Amino acid sequence: MFRISQLKSFVIVVLWSINVFCSVAQTGNPINFAIKQEVDRNLNSLKMEGFPSPFFISYAISDLHHLKVEASFGAVTQSFETHERTGLPFVLVGNFQRNNLKYVYEFPGLPQKVSLDNDPTAIGFAIWTDLDKEYKRAVRAYESKKGLLSQTTLMPEEQALPDYEQTPAVNLMLPPAEINMNRNYWENYARAASALVNKYPEIINSNVKVELKNRMNYYYDTEGCQFAVPDVYCDITFNAYVMTENGEELWSGLHYYHSSTDKIPGLEIFLNDCEKKITHLLRLKNAPLAEKPYSGPVLYEKTSLIWVFILNLLNNQLSATGKLLNGSGGNSLEMMTGEKIISNQLTVKSLSGTKIYKGQILDGYFPIDSEGVVPPEELTLIENGVLKNMLSNRIPTVKNPHSNGHYRFDFLTSTMRRYIEHGVLQITGNNAFPDADMKQELINAARRTGLEYAYIIGDSITRVYVADGREELVRGIESNSHFLKINLFKRILGVSDEEFIYSRQNLGVVK
Repeated sequence: MFRISQLKSFVIVVLWSINVFCSVAQTGNPINFAIKQEVDRNLNSLKMEGFPSPFFISYAISDLHHLKVEASFGAVTQSFETHERTGLPFVLVGNFQRNNLKYVYEFPGLPQKVSLDNDPTAIGFAIWTDLDKEYKRAVRAYESKKGLLSQTTLMPEEQALPDYEQTPAVNLMLPPAEINMNRNYWENYARAASALVNKYPEIINSNVKVELKNRMNYYYDTEGCQFAVPDVYCDITFNAYVMTENGEELWSGLHYYHSSTDKIPGLEIFLNDCEKKITHLLRLKNAPLAEKPYSGPVLYEKTSLIWVFILNLLNNQLSATGKLLNGSGGNSLEMMTGEKIISNQLTVKSLSGTKIYKGQILDGYFPIDSEGVVPPEELTLIENGVLKNMLSNRIPTVKNPHSNGHYRFDFLTSTMRRYIEHGVLQITGNNAFPDADMKQELINAARRTGLEYAYIIGDSITRVYVADGREELVRGIESNSHFLKINLFKRILGVSDEEFIYSRQNLGVVK
């Protein structure tokens, strides 16, 4: 026998399910619908007695198809494919001027698993559970922050800053990406490529890895912003190792990162590229050691230059992150806005909102960030050595009070989170030399310093002798430790006038 209260509950559930069915039929996407319905509903229903209700809610879902294959010496050692959905809640209490942000940093919890069934009721339950937990955490932070603010004196410019910026609502609904996720194809690809090293007995270890992540990012917030955008990660790698006579292990390899499997080279091309790497590695094994310390001019070529910037000017150094109330966080470089921080020969721009550059699709391009802000096609970060802007999100800082759309989802780690990051960079120089003259300029600089030789850093490290221009492959120098220092960017002798486009996720145009 049912009690009346039980019957009411049952009727409500049935009617809600009918409403869901009708609405999904109209929207055509159960994930979009479930997010919107739960976010809107929770804006009014989330409440704790004596505490404020939320004024802003957003929720994102990553719908991920993941394929990974590894092979070594012609045999597949690992192969799996998965499909999962994870959610990321965001709840603010208070108002845009003062809310629960910028109190203390809290490590995000494990991502909430969302139902794989295209049933808005099941998806909505996970969203509700997630938002309920996040609301309680937001209330705790807000109440603690109010107490801390009563004991803290903020500078006038900090007092005027809102804790979270209001931005125009954007609606962007894109179709899912289509890539080759055929597991059998990639197993055969990895198996054949890894078998290449079998004819080289000096190779002590080697592997080929294929990792494909095809996901859709869904988002909705209570300001009316909504998007569904694809985000594809294709990673094909080859690694090979040898051992020198003195017991030093040497490595060489290939890495292909792209936003589509169409850009991954076919098997024959990949085999040819791998063979070149093996040949180089065997030469490096017998190369002399660079035993003496070196302090002099260095010529960086192509991809090595990119990693110089990653290790020294990126890694959050160009990200605008304000200090928290407990004094932690922040970016001291931001206070140098308007001042020279590197050589006046260099200009650095973010082209994250540029999809096509000189006819080439840039893998680092993204149409919208994780907060619903569209990145500009071009944003000058450093102009003639002077810091102009930093990458920012909707949490304002004194020098960067507005978002420029660089708060991005990170679904590559086990914890679903967001972080400030570029997509495409363009690096140009004023004092440009013809590319063919760069080696001679290096020799001239070394001669003026009274050196016997200088170094060229590319895929490997080469010693160039001043007397005759002879090049010699050397080993024993870690290119990311001896030369890659921030002061390097303050002493630039010249830049090649040849443009090199290195297109991959999170990297882009380099000149």
